[in-house]
Amino acid sequence: MLLAQAIQTMESVMQPLVKAGTASKYDPEFYGVKALTPKERDMFSDGSLCAPEGSILIVYPGSVPGKDIVVCTSADPAATGEALAKDVLASLKATIANTPELADLDTLAIPGNATSPLAAAALARTVANSVQKPVAAIVTGTGAADVLFETCSGGMLMAPAAGMLYNWDAVLETTMKRIPVANTMIANYVHDLTSSISEAATLFAILKDRMLEQTSRGLSLRPAGERKLKMVVSHSKGNWGVLCALLDFELNVVERVAAPAAARSDPKVHIVTFGNWVSLPNLKPIMADLFHYHQFMGTHDKIGGMGSSYGYARLALAGKVVGSDQGVDHQANPDEALYFKCSHGVDPAKAHGVDPAKADHLPIEEILRKIK
Repeated sequence: MLLAQAIQTMESVMQPLVKAGTASKYDPEFYGVKALTPKERDMFSDGSLCAPEGSILIVYPGSVPGKDIVVCTSADPAATGEALAKDVLASLKATIANTPELADLDTLAIPGNATSPLAAAALARTVANSVQKPVAAIVTGTGAADVLFETCSGGMLMAPAAGMLYNWDAVLETTMKRIPVANTMIANYVHDLTSSISEAATLFAILKDRMLEQTSRGLSLRPAGERKLKMVVSHSKGNWGVLCALLDFELNVVERVAAPAAARSDPKVHIVTFGNWVSLPNLKPIMADLFHYHQFMGTHDKIGGMGSSYGYARLALAGKVVGSDQGVDHQANPDEALYFKCSHGVDPAKAHGVDPAKADHLPIEEILRKIK
């Protein structure tokens, strides 16, 4: 409870001081901001688009001109956590219901630390261009103005928590299997943690909505072909939000719902992380039936290396270093690789570039095209 409260405090204490549309100088360093049109970029810089942390932006591929970015958020400016997630989900469902071409919206994007809504839109455009369909991006911050407490909450709180989950995974797994009280305590704690991180709360709400259904036998997992969720793509600190939401789903959902045989087959939901490696949930065997994990880092990723040194070492010691996407088996689960000479960014232009010596970003478009 203490960690959850600390994160929630650090994430929200300065929020009233941050103006809507705050531009972030860090966004272009890691994301393909230039893939957005001038009109789209202006929406963020002039403050006309207000999307607090936990809100959703629906972004179309660049090949579909004339489609504005759609914002799904809460009418309550003070809403956070589960309350915000409930409102955002309702707004998303209403938008989809009123927009026929969004009926097949099944892909999410979640950017990382110190990003503004502009970065969320940029990452969503990159993903949308890769899968050639609209993408819903979950906003994770308000930009350079909140870089201090975003970095503190990530580096000082979430990174150690993720590291603990990795280092003590076997112990925690044994404890939860043998001591029911410990199982309940840890499950409750994980839910508190998810609720304290707005992007994680929104993702958790979407997971439940897209993967569960009400039947005559009660709440049940949807059959594989009806889950309405195909891929979740996250980057950097956003990976920790994904970890929290998936842990919450594993510990507080899958144990309490019926799982028909059809739910334990392909297609799985692809969970794709770039940058910080996290120990994604695998305590319950059904998680491997529901989700396909893909995690990628770069050998020259200083930020990811500091935030998840255990993951970097794990991939390096396992010899999972590749020079390009050609040597990666994306059918493996988990699908992991350390890309040679790549850094922390996921801007497609910087993954190639005019000057090969400066092409150091992860090849996100090639990876996603093969996974989809």
